[in-house]
Amino acid sequence: MNIFTKSLTAAVASGVLVGGAGAFAPVAFAQDTPAAPAANVAQPVGSLDSLPKDGEVSLTVHKFSNNNPGAAGDGTQRESTEGLGDALPGAEFQIQRVTNVDLKTQAGWLAAEKLAKGAEDAITPELGAAVKQTTNDRGIANFASQNVGLYLVTETAAPAGHSITTAPFYVALPMTNPDGNGWLRDVHVYPKNSKQSDFGTKTVNDQATRVNGNEITYTIAQDVQQRARTAPARKYFQINDQYPTERLEYKDVNIAGYVKNFHYVVQDQGANGLKIVFTQNGLKALDIASRAGAAKIEAQVTFTVKDAAGEGANDALENKYTYTEQFESTPPTPPENPNQPETPPTPPETPPTEPPTDVPQEPTPEEVPPVTPPETPENPFQWPKSYFGQVDITKTNTNDDVLTGAIFDLYTCNANAELGQTALRTGIEAKEGVEINQLRVNDWQNNAAVDARDSFYCLVETKAPAGYELNAQPIRFQVLKGEQEANIALTSVEVKDVRRNAGFQLPLTGGQGIMFLILAGGAVLILGRGYAIYSQRRAN
Repeated sequence: MNIFTKSLTAAVASGVLVGGAGAFAPVAFAQDTPAAPAANVAQPVGSLDSLPKDGEVSLTVHKFSNNNPGAAGDGTQRESTEGLGDALPGAEFQIQRVTNVDLKTQAGWLAAEKLAKGAEDAITPELGAAVKQTTNDRGIANFASQNVGLYLVTETAAPAGHSITTAPFYVALPMTNPDGNGWLRDVHVYPKNSKQSDFGTKTVNDQATRVNGNEITYTIAQDVQQRARTAPARKYFQINDQYPTERLEYKDVNIAGYVKNFHYVVQDQGANGLKIVFTQNGLKALDIASRAGAAKIEAQVTFTVKDAAGEGANDALENKYTYTEQFESTPPTPPENPNQPETPPTPPETPPTEPPTDVPQEPTPEEVPPVTPPETPENPFQWPKSYFGQVDITKTNTNDDVLTGAIFDLYTCNANAELGQTALRTGIEAKEGVEINQLRVNDWQNNAAVDARDSFYCLVETKAPAGYELNAQPIRFQVLKGEQEANIALTSVEVKDVRRNAGFQLPLTGGQGIMFLILAGGAVLILGRGYAIYSQRRAN
């Protein structure tokens, strides 16, 4: 068996024989090179003269859902499809015969070998009319009664939820059987599809987020498409965080296992959100991580809650994202040793502070539109929501007269008004209008309803209006979502103050009272002096 025969037999194996312009991977066919026959000697089975006739060969394409690269095929139908996953209907294939390669001649096989090797003197394939088939419910597309020849097989449409990652490949009809002693008329191939990355999840952690100025963190967990080592590499990978810029201010991004400004960069787009774009180093690391399947990235994006006011300030705070994943059109050059482990790029010990200059250019929507989630996701909390309300503090006396000048500190507290250790806000002055713009509701946390029976806020008065007493106890209240979905209604907190000393009069220490004391004291002094003079005269 010549080198071409061996390479082609192995190539049929995976069914993912790919190629680009001028460089096709090994062709899915093989033949034994017969010894030169003696004159007038009948040719044995397997010789070129014994090839099946036109119309006696066929190609069957099998499509299954398993992404994992399997063992090499040999052109025969597999006895068991265990481990291949579910059959995939709806994949469309077309075959085109290479009209300037005649596999009924040895010269044709030699021409095919040069084509497989990508030799400089290889022919430019001329393709015949396309014949198309779509896989049925069993994932099978059958091209029956074909003519002998070399065929280019192209997947033109992927099954729903999958993408085309198998580049066009060649297959010979017929090809040598696995025993090497005859021809395989009915050739079976199992080209791979890659399941499109399932749209990931975005969760929120707002447990410690109470009021504007606090941080809020979102976690994006996004699957990455599995890629065989021989498949075209990633060309672009981006996450677009579509956060509401009028409510949140971007602070930081961290991706577990990846280094900012080495594996990825963050591009703040202002009103258009922010983009997390993987660099060449990051794309290589993603490719290696995705070999075994079930690979994903987890990006933590941290924001600061703005002191938003006005229209929309109390709407549900919803945060979305999209992602874009693009691949090269041709596969990489096969490594000399395919069993040698791949080594991802090693980041520097000190993370870079500036982004690299080799950030990939974003593809146009025509090249690869961003992946978007379904209009009505199965998960009703596809996009995490947080709810914040406004609080209006009204300070009045017992006659319901509005008072000004009171100042409060804001705390979390429980049902017994036991305060948290640290004030959420200090120096809140009670005035006309809203005093607190963004205060998270007590009954909704981390995108889920929670029991609020022991969750409250407390106001502690630190300065009373002139002529009034400080409140002796914290003022407890709640901001509640309840059945509200679109926005949160204004929460009003009314605080009653009483006059100093509860309105009782203290003993007078000024005015007529002090004059009485002065006169009384003067009288005592006069009497004392008179008694002293009297005593002195009497003694004399």
